[in-house]
This record gives sequence, structure tokens and C-alpha cells, in this order.
Amino acid sequence: MGRPVKILGIILGAVVALFVLVGVAVSLLFDPNDYKDQIAAAVEERTGRTLTLDGDLELSVFPWLKIGVGPARLSNAPGFGDASFAQIEGAALSLQVLPLLTGKVAIGEATLAGLELNLARNASGVTNWEDLSGGSEAAPAEPAAADGAAPDIDLNVAGISVTDATLTWRDATTGQSFDLTRLNFEAAGLGGDESFPLSLGFNLAGEDMQVAVDAEGNAQMNLADNTYRLDDFEVRLTGQGAAWPAGADPIELGFGQLAADLNAQTLALEALELALLGLTVSGDVTGSQIIDALTLDGKVRIDIPAPKVTLAALDVPLETADPGALEAIAAEASLSLTPSQTMLQDVAIKLDETALTGSVGMKGESLV
Repeated sequence: MGRPVKILGIILGAVVALFVLVGVAVSLLFDPNDYKDQIAAAVEERTGRTLTLDGDLELSVFPWLKIGVGPARLSNAPGFGDASFAQIEGAALSLQVLPLLTGKVAIGEATLAGLELNLARNASGVTNWEDLSGGSEAAPAEPAAADGAAPDIDLNVAGISVTDATLTWRDATTGQSFDLTRLNFEAAGLGGDESFPLSLGFNLAGEDMQVAVDAEGNAQMNLADNTYRLDDFEVRLTGQGAAWPAGADPIELGFGQLAADLNAQTLALEALELALLGLTVSGDVTGSQIIDALTLDGKVRIDIPAPKVTLAALDVPLETADPGALEAIAAEASLSLTPSQTMLQDVAIKLDETALTGSVGMKGESLV
């Protein structure tokens, strides 16, 4: 056994040495910036768009395959103005070479800085990305596997970073528009069975409202099993504008865990807490057939400690004959939702000192 093992070791060593030599040769002899014009010409030939590479291109091969690009921009579709369709301040991706030989994908840092993406639809209903996707003449996508299984891939990512991204939308058919700005996303240690931290923040502005969103928590994803989970997740929305309730506190959403198994089509939401307009919603929900025919079951509780304040925030003034009435509302129920009906069972409502019980539901457009 000693000689075959020795020969195998020599072969593996030779393969590694070959990779090292190729990586060194590429790094020393190949400059990707010499091919900027060819890259731009290929993009224009394929898309009709102009790709401008203002920054340097970076490439190294071993032990990390590293690709980087500096400031770059892609022109807009004809008829959509002179502003770029997309531009970036820089992007980079690193990938370990040797793990690829064993079927593993080990990504280092994936970064994207200063993305500006301008999306639009003209008065004829044509978008400024249809020419890139092939429009209505594009070939239909291959159907997904019947069991919804994810690709068999062992993926690990050291970190993903998106900083100061901007997206705009202008729809000439409806007159609607919005701007998503200051988008930042950070995640580290993705892949495998370990939980990793992530954070997300952005501002969203429309005609009547501006909202700032901040979210953070821990996540876990397993592409091989097609399972995904968020733990101890918190989202905070702060808004202003005519469509935002006057004087309303920030909306806060949190949950202990949100777990999804896409192969089994199951969902579990635990320790939900939603606070808005002076009321709180809490509960636990489970789901099945979440892709084919969503079904939800769970228990939900609503507490409104100051109903008059909540109604005032919704611009619904309410006067009662007894000034001491409508001081507090609490309600809880078991939720059952299927594609054909929605049911609230074991309903218990407490309005001041009055208690109500029962059940209610909708089947189609009819009360049941």
C-alpha cells in the first residue's frame, strides 16, 4: 500500500504545483486592463449598450481567484434619457481555487459599492431592461425540479457587503415613482450549519411618504437541504409624510425565529411581536404547502391599551357618551387560513369590562 499512496501524493503535489505556477504566471504576465476595449465591444455587440470602465480591472488566480472592477457604468436603453442605466463605484469577488476540486465553493469577500440602478417604464409600457432580458422573445426558463430541490452545492461565503446602493423607479404609465437610497447590507459566515449575523438598512421615498428601515438579526441557510432560518430578528420602520400617520411612533417588528423548509414546504414563525399605532400583535404561526397552496395555523393576540389614541393616529376621531368608555381592547384567536377560507376560532375579545367570545370566518366572499 505504501507505493500507491506515495504515487498518489506525488500526483496531488504536482497538481498543486501546477496551479501555483499557473497562478503566478497569470498574475505576472496577464493584465486584464489590456482588454477593456474588447470587453466593452463585446457588451455593446450583445446588448447595444455602452459599457464604460473608468476604473482598473483586477485579476489574480492562486490561491484565491480574485476579480475586481473599479468605477463602471452601463448606458440606458434608447428613449430613456442620458442617465446611466446602472453604475457602480466598485465591486470585488474572491473565490478559493482548491476547494473547487472537491465540489465545494468557498467565497471570500463579495463586495459591491455605490450601485445606482435606474429602472423605468415609458408611456407605451416598455421597460428599460427588456432589451437586456430579451423581452417577449426571450426563451422560456427551464422548469424547476418537481420537488423544488436546491442545487447540490456546498457553498460557504466569508462575507457579503453592499454599501450605499440606490435604486429609482419611474413609471410613465401610472405616474408612480419611488427612490430607494442608502441601501446597506452586511452578512458574514454564510453557509453550512452555523448561524451568521446580518444587517440591512435603507430609505424608501414615494410621493406621500418616506420610510427608513433598519433590520438585524442572525440567519442560517443550507442550500443542500433547501432550509433557511432567521433568529432574534428585529425590524424598525420610521416614517414621515402625508401618508404616514401623524405623530405615529416607529413601527417595530420582531420574532424569535422564522424557519422555512422549501423542500417540505413548511414554515414556522415563533414569538412574533409587532408594535404600531399604539397596538401590539403577538403570536406563533405554522405553515404548510407554502409554495403550492399556502395553509397557515396559529394563535394571534392583539392588545390596544389606548384605543382612542390609536384611532386618532388613523385620523378616525371617536366620541363616546361615557368619557371613561373604550379605555382598552384585547383580543385573541386561533387562526386558520387555507386557499379557500379564513377562520378565526376561539375568539375572545375584552372591551373594557365586557367580554365577547365566538368565531368568524370567510369562505370566498361569504361569512361563515
